[in-house]
Amino acid sequence: MNVHVNRFSRTLSCIVAAGLAVGALSACGSDDSPNDGPVAGDPAQPKDSPTSSQGPGEQLDLGKPALGAARVGLSADENAPGANLVAVLTQGKVHFIDATNPKDKPRQVDIDDSCDSITTTAQGVAVACQDKAIELGADGKETRRLDVEGKVTTVTFLDNGKAVLGKAGEDKARFYDKDGKETGSEIVSRSLDQAVLVKPRDRDQRAALIDRGQTSISDVNVNDGSLNAALRIGQGVGQVASGRGDDGVVVASDARQGQMLIYTMNDVVRLHQAAPTEDSPWGVTWDAKRKLAWVASTAANSLEAYRIDSGAPVKAAHTEVPGKLRWVCDAANGALVLVTEDGKVNVYSADSVDKDIASMKDKPAEDYPVKRD
Repeated sequence: MNVHVNRFSRTLSCIVAAGLAVGALSACGSDDSPNDGPVAGDPAQPKDSPTSSQGPGEQLDLGKPALGAARVGLSADENAPGANLVAVLTQGKVHFIDATNPKDKPRQVDIDDSCDSITTTAQGVAVACQDKAIELGADGKETRRLDVEGKVTTVTFLDNGKAVLGKAGEDKARFYDKDGKETGSEIVSRSLDQAVLVKPRDRDQRAALIDRGQTSISDVNVNDGSLNAALRIGQGVGQVASGRGDDGVVVASDARQGQMLIYTMNDVVRLHQAAPTEDSPWGVTWDAKRKLAWVASTAANSLEAYRIDSGAPVKAAHTEVPGKLRWVCDAANGALVLVTEDGKVNVYSADSVDKDIASMKDKPAEDYPVKRD
């Protein structure tokens, strides 16, 4: 238990001492454990997966490697347009998977071959491409486009149309108004690889900008184009995700140290909890409907859920998943959509998820909370 208290206290101290400077992050690591891997420099990579079963639920095969996956919009209303859709990016196409009808053929939208990153926006998804960034609505139609000179690495759009993006070779976040005009920029980190839209409690939407090489998370206000704060994500960030709720929770995996980290962005980005996981954690999501953090391990071919309301994460569910699992996305109806690197998509139905959670309650108490060996 003390390790969680110490991490949280150190995080608060680092916010005060480091201010907004990412360069000061070396003193703000999220784990005191020794590790042979580098703290920053080369982005972490997931470990190879052993041979595995098909995994839970219905499985679709997109026929080519997946480059990314994202929930469509942030609505928690099951009846809202796109609330039960997950978009999967392959070269030249975006596939819209309906979590309520997993046997249906996904709707496909053609895009430029240069588009290699996909993120959630307030009302749809955004793809980052050469010389442009595009937002697609729940119907697959283009709703916004930003013409940008150079390679866009990541982008997201707020519900008011404003946007933030990163470009290859730049250390800046660039901000845009609803008409697509650049309004300013802010030095954030060496490179920006993932933009995570976050809905804080009683505040405007914000974005968490992830630098994989520096393994950091930076909290930016998209409306006024400012950087609030930045923190380290362990020693090798894998994936980072927010949820559909307005609680400001952000979940991150640290692949090098085998841990999950819980941040909030309700006032300024803060690290609240960290817990060991199965080896090589990668895909994550925050299940705001059930208040659970989901983490997938590529080395163990497992997906586990953790409750975080008791001060230290407590394991709440476990299931076997396909090998090479990279992305975990939640639908508003409670289903989870699992996407592998080789383009296989599993829809883990809400009923199946609830049954697995219920079965864990019958496990002996010593099976959880999770403790470091």
